[in-house]
Amino acid sequence: MDLKTWKSRDAVDAQSLKEALTAPYDAIRNMSRFRQAGMNDFATLFGPKMAVVDFKESGFVQHGGWTRHKVETGDNPNGTAFRVPTTGTYYIFSEIFLRADSDTNAGRHWWMYIEKRTSPGDEDSSVHLTSGIVQSEVKKYHMSNSANCIAFLEEGDYICAAIYSGYAWQNPIQDRDIASRMGAYLIAPGEASDGNEF
Repeated sequence: MDLKTWKSRDAVDAQSLKEALTAPYDAIRNMSRFRQAGMNDFATLFGPKMAVVDFKESGFVQHGGWTRHKVETGDNPNGTAFRVPTTGTYYIFSEIFLRADSDTNAGRHWWMYIEKRTSPGDEDSSVHLTSGIVQSEVKKYHMSNSANCIAFLEEGDYICAAIYSGYAWQNPIQDRDIASRMGAYLIAPGEASDGNEF
């Protein structure tokens, strides 16, 4: 984004001043972004398994060219990966709700990762950008897990949320298409990482 500047003694008219004030807001409003809400049902996660979350197509909203893709590999081939349309530094978030199976199958430790891949199903190229962990024992109740990060992504990369557990977990009984979600927002366009990812 090029910001309007003036030299000493330059005349400043109302139109150029308006453009200088509104250009940053227009740029922010048009940043690449997506939001995904609602998780499709999956078979009980009897571990150890690593399953990419399968999000509902109806809950996908995007600006700037984001697209959804099935991973077609791993413990959940229907899992959803999102293709990055614009190179830059992004804020990425995910929150997933699961419930314990029963009194006899208590839910215990489970991890949720935000992953970067070079193609939707390429597990070998997966890079864990960040993760969240739940260590409580739960019976017949829900438990949330969340993670977020700032990361440099290149056009053509894919990101997804993956769950790993060695115990029995199921989908939320009442997800209402809001409990489980993922998204990303471009905060700094650019062709090179500035080293500020965390």
